[in-house]
Amino acid sequence: MNQKPNTILTAGLAALLIPLAALAQSTASGGTTLTTENTDYSPGSGTHEITIGGGGASNQDFDGSYGAVNLSFGTYFSPRSELVLRQSVSYDNPENDGTSWGGATRLAYDYHFSENNVRPFLGVSAGRIYGSGVDDTWAGGIEGGLKYFVKPQTFIMAMVSYDWFFDNGSEIDNQFDTGSYGWTLGVGFQF
Repeated sequence: MNQKPNTILTAGLAALLIPLAALAQSTASGGTTLTTENTDYSPGSGTHEITIGGGGASNQDFDGSYGAVNLSFGTYFSPRSELVLRQSVSYDNPENDGTSWGGATRLAYDYHFSENNVRPFLGVSAGRIYGSGVDDTWAGGIEGGLKYFVKPQTFIMAMVSYDWFFDNGSEIDNQFDTGSYGWTLGVGFQF
């Protein structure tokens, strides 16, 4: 098994979680937090959320990349659990090849680790990848990120993901090394 994707994935998740752990420790010890107001940022059950952002992806060797517009619609069924429908549309115009477009539609479950204005989350997703520049296929993935609320219902979001591809259920467990990394930076609104 190729260890490069696992090493890169582990390093990426560690790079994301180390600052979050430091923030949690600072908060627990009575230190300064990013919260400037005594405001409740916890969504109630049934709260909806939309996000729009820019993103991209890269193959596991980081030698093929593209840009994308990402949209999502989520519903909270508890203050920390959210079910999200994610849609992305990408465009690729490489130097030595023709232009292509692609899309991905995924359903994700995210768990948020706090209820204040800094909300780290981890989740899983599954869906379909399609377009002119890719072979239509199924995908499963893991994701993690951070939402920083600038107002009680408005936030900035950063998210990274790793998706692997398979044509049928028997390939799910042995296709992890064929995946791609993705990222999103955007803004979101709860209502």
